[in-house]
Amino acid sequence: MIKNKFSCPLKSLILVLFLFSSLLAEDKNNSEIIAKIGSNYTISFSDLKNYVYENFYHKIYLKEKSKGYLPALEQIINKRLKVIDFFERGLDKNKTLVSKLNRILNEELYNEYYEKYYSEKYVTESNIQKVYQSMGRTVYFQQILLHKGLDLREAIIDSIKSLAMNLKKQAEEGKDFTALAKIFSDDTLTIGSTLKADWKKNLLSPIYNIIFNLPKGAIRVLEDSQSFYVIKIIDVEYTDVEPLEKVIDDIKSTLKTAFSYSSIKDFENEQSKLIDEKSIKWNQSALNKLVTWSKIPGFYDGLYKDTIQNALSKGKNFRILSSSRYKVDLKKYLQLLDEVLILGRSTIIKEQDIKNFILEALKIEAIANKARKLGMFNDVFNPFTKSQILVDEIAKLYDSEIIEKQIPEPDEKNLKMFYEENKDSLYYQLAKVNIYVAFASDTIKIDSLKKKYSKGIPFEKLDNRIFVKRFIRQKDGSIKADHLDQDTSLASIAFKLNQDEIAGPIKYESSDSSKKFALIKCVHKREEKQLLYDDVKKNIKDDFIKFYRDKISKEILNNLTTRYGVEIYYESLKKKLSEIGIVLN
Repeated sequence: MIKNKFSCPLKSLILVLFLFSSLLAEDKNNSEIIAKIGSNYTISFSDLKNYVYENFYHKIYLKEKSKGYLPALEQIINKRLKVIDFFERGLDKNKTLVSKLNRILNEELYNEYYEKYYSEKYVTESNIQKVYQSMGRTVYFQQILLHKGLDLREAIIDSIKSLAMNLKKQAEEGKDFTALAKIFSDDTLTIGSTLKADWKKNLLSPIYNIIFNLPKGAIRVLEDSQSFYVIKIIDVEYTDVEPLEKVIDDIKSTLKTAFSYSSIKDFENEQSKLIDEKSIKWNQSALNKLVTWSKIPGFYDGLYKDTIQNALSKGKNFRILSSSRYKVDLKKYLQLLDEVLILGRSTIIKEQDIKNFILEALKIEAIANKARKLGMFNDVFNPFTKSQILVDEIAKLYDSEIIEKQIPEPDEKNLKMFYEENKDSLYYQLAKVNIYVAFASDTIKIDSLKKKYSKGIPFEKLDNRIFVKRFIRQKDGSIKADHLDQDTSLASIAFKLNQDEIAGPIKYESSDSSKKFALIKCVHKREEKQLLYDDVKKNIKDDFIKFYRDKISKEILNNLTTRYGVEIYYESLKKKLSEIGIVLN
């Protein structure tokens, strides 16, 4: 597969399989339902947790992680309500609207085809039975790890292998294995530790597969591309296994992940047969033209459409590729970009990248078309689609079609009316002052700082630590600091200063009740006043649109919540959050 140059759905699929493998046990524990929409759609704690991490809520609310979960849950519910209503309104039948989703739909159909015909190809009854028979076995072992390093010359590899064989011999002769590991092992974390190979590791790692099948007392030298391993089997344990019906889903999931590489290779083999690459003939002048266009800044951010359509309007629909099965001209190239795949936006595009892109796009298109013929379109495009990408994009279409179209026209009349209605709130400018502050324990230090300032040294360089404070005076005269944790004891003096004026020494009592002195400088001052329409004319249109967008969106979501029925199980949510150390107030 092609890497780095364009969005590749199969690469995403491999990543999903990897994440699925690593989160397998967690998903089982996090399947508890925490919310429900109507009778057909549920949200599990696993869904919520994945959304929180995928959209960085855990970093936005780093200090209070619990605050990230409720906004994330609200977003999941709101987007899904829009998707459900999108289909309820019949917008899925609007071909012009849905055509904006073609690229995503083709990628999802491609993935769906893989899921249906390849992802579980090796999840057979015989394999399930083999795994089930092995589930009660656990192998305990110790290891000495010898990295091959970066120098892969044959002589170096042979010498490391010779050392591994020598260590095996010493262990067989009774030499203490832990003592050997302390001297020779490159993995200091496992020295003296007893490691475990169970049925899952047996399936997911070639090295563990060998270890899992060794008898107690065996000592072996194993090798992979990066290391040699001297393995000593300490014990083999057998335990009772739950009935097959209770563990079969876990077995299937693990088999699916274990054979993902084979499944993907089989899928790639099918795709390679779709295009006879040996019969392909490339038009060199066309490739040169595409490479030249690709160098235009922002070309694949959208400029490609006008550029290519302009060429087509002038009759310059040149051939790019021809083969026994396919013909790609400039018009087809535009369609591939619009509906199938997009080339990378931040990398330097070379001729081979163009070729690889076209071949990959043709394969994806062929598989997506095949999936459509097999009736898989409705499996992907429906109110309860599993694709978060589709959910996001459908919700955006819903916003543009339902919400944006209800926003009043921001003409002069409506803008002036909006100003009159909101001038006391949005357009009343509160007094604000920004100051620099230097603290000292005595007035001598403050006088010294003032002398340095009088000699032309910038205030912000007078001392090692200069603080910035911002204060806002409300309509009622009360003062608020820009940050809630800041005190406002310097505010009254700050508001009396003119721009660039300094004041001090000022007696100051810090939060720990110790006495200090302060020197302050007014670096920015904004007076309190009622802004006139002409003062806000530049920005009022944006304010107007945002105001109505938020208002209409809130009204619509309230209606959708009532119409489709939303239930949030707060006790279940609190319970699941407490299990990961988060307290929901």
